[in-house]
Amino acid sequence: MFPFKVGESTSFSDVLKIQLDRKSKHYDNWCNDIQTLDKLRSFVLHLENHEYLTTSLLKYYTQLMSAAVKFDLSLMGWPWYNAFGKEKKLTIGASLSFEKSAVLFNLAILYANVGVERMLNGKADEEGLKKAAHFFSQSVGVLSFLEERVKEDGLGAKGSSQLRALSSLMLGMGQECFVLKVSLSLKVRQ
Repeated sequence: MFPFKVGESTSFSDVLKIQLDRKSKHYDNWCNDIQTLDKLRSFVLHLENHEYLTTSLLKYYTQLMSAAVKFDLSLMGWPWYNAFGKEKKLTIGASLSFEKSAVLFNLAILYANVGVERMLNGKADEEGLKKAAHFFSQSVGVLSFLEERVKEDGLGAKGSSQLRALSSLMLGMGQECFVLKVSLSLKVRQ
């Protein structure tokens, strides 16, 4: 299994309350929406390998996109630990791009981990291998999108090359699923 980025909590309430006060909008009218954002973020900070969690990550990502149109979220700090390396280093990103990249990275890793589980549990089952290949394909798609974002945001060549390597690995794992599926179907025919 591949490791997720793990985050620390941060609250939207403080930053958004200041902005709402400046815009002469009542914080109370937005309180439920802000609490929902806080709940979604806390939910995606510590993930497990369950397919249904993809919905939570996607929901949080879309809520971030929506909130970014209405508010200046660059005033927040986004604390995340790196996923790879001997030491888990905490980085506090100062841009919304950092937060969105962490969420997308975890989405790609979740797709990959669900693919690995399906692959390991579905070796004797053609449908399980087909689903595993689909999850690896989803992971490759997210990683490719993320790699483009990293290039656009100027976050460095190192991150881009790591994403490309992970993407190639996921592509290879998806291809392995198809090889195993064909091999299995040939055995059944004989």
